[in-house]
Amino acid sequence: MMQHFEINKGIGSQESLPATSKANPEQGARFRSDVLVRESNQRTRGRKETFMTNEHINKQGMYLVVIQVLNKFTALVATMPALAKLVASFTQTVTNIGTKSEEIGIGTSPKTDAKRKAESDMADAVIALVGKLHAYAAGKNDVELMEETDVPATVIHDKRDAERGKFAARLVDLVEEHQADLAGDYIVTDADIANARQLIAGHDGTLGDRNSTKTGQTGGRDAVMQMFAQADSMLEHQIDNLMLSFKKTNPDFYAEYEAARVIRDIAAHHKGKNDGGKNGGIPKPPDGKK
Repeated sequence: MMQHFEINKGIGSQESLPATSKANPEQGARFRSDVLVRESNQRTRGRKETFMTNEHINKQGMYLVVIQVLNKFTALVATMPALAKLVASFTQTVTNIGTKSEEIGIGTSPKTDAKRKAESDMADAVIALVGKLHAYAAGKNDVELMEETDVPATVIHDKRDAERGKFAARLVDLVEEHQADLAGDYIVTDADIANARQLIAGHDGTLGDRNSTKTGQTGGRDAVMQMFAQADSMLEHQIDNLMLSFKKTNPDFYAEYEAARVIRDIAAHHKGKNDGGKNGGIPKPPDGKK
């Protein structure tokens, strides 16, 4: 199974790559670009649209791969204090792009800490119950029930606000239908089911007026666009130029960085929505002369 990179566990963290990707910086960069952006956008799946164009999505993928390469060679980066400071600043800017973009996706409202916690608590409680029912179904070789209960937590999180609580409630209803089968060996009590329903109600209570969901989105978009401009400037005018020092002394480092700086068309499935999928595959070599 393909490994994913979780941005909230530290941008640029290393995971196992296919052997061919390890041997080929160009192929490795393409692989990392795909999985890094897919992971960073996992919480926005199910939304109709994102305010970012294909160009921005592709560029975000390039940013993430660049950060991974720089973190891989952190000892070399540390030999140049100016580069180390820029890498830290660049990483923070890219992190902020992801966080802010998640908050202001069209059709959604920024999630408060209370809303996030309510959603997480509800999902954890419901999935724990459904997991027991799935285990029971597997033990009975009940294929139909196994399919109904094959529900990872991401499925709940990916639902739209208005649908999430209803979906969770249907899962709890299913568990309750089989409570007699689960009460003994699987220890599913009335209190467990009541707690799950209470958490669903708590989650639904955190949902605000949908008429206010676009509040602050315009300013948020402007802020994200400014972050993209800052990230571009740091790369093109500072980091790219400092990386030239490693071209002869550390060719492997330089080659991986150069491969990571290619903007790949990872947003091709959005083609036609925003910018027609343009700007994919545009090379951005560090020396700007190729």
